[in-house]
Amino acid sequence: MAARSGRGTERGIQGGRNALPAFLAKGIGRREVGARRPGEEWFGMVTLIEEPVDVAAVFRGGKLRPTAFLWRGRRYEVRRVLGTYRAMKGRYLELYYSVMSDNPEVYELRFSTEGMSWSLVRVHGEG
Repeated sequence: MAARSGRGTERGIQGGRNALPAFLAKGIGRREVGARRPGEEWFGMVTLIEEPVDVAAVFRGGKLRPTAFLWRGRRYEVRRVLGTYRAMKGRYLELYYSVMSDNPEVYELRFSTEGMSWSLVRVHGEG
C-alpha cells in the first residue's frame, strides 16, 4: 500500500507521522482515541512509545517483514503482521508494521530509511 501525499487513508486519521493507521482507526474519526460511539468497534487503549528497538527481519517476496523485536529487555516474536503502510518523512521513506506477538497487544513498528533504524511507535492494548 503506497502512501499518497496530502490525503488518503494510508496517512491515518490525523495525517502526519504520528497518525493512527487507517486500518486501526476505523470508525474512530477525529476525536480522542479510546472514545467510542454506540455500535463502534473498540480498539482499547493506545500508548505512544517512540523508542528505538532492535528488530530481526527477513525479506520475503521482495518485501521487508519483521520477525521479532527486543523492547525493554524482552524479546517479542512477531506471530502475525496485521497491516503495513508507508509514509514519506521529507525525502526518507518510513515503513510501518502493525504486529501481534503472543499477547493481546498490537505493536506498531517503524523502519526509517533516514537512519536505517527501527522504533516502536505505539502499543494498542485492551486497557
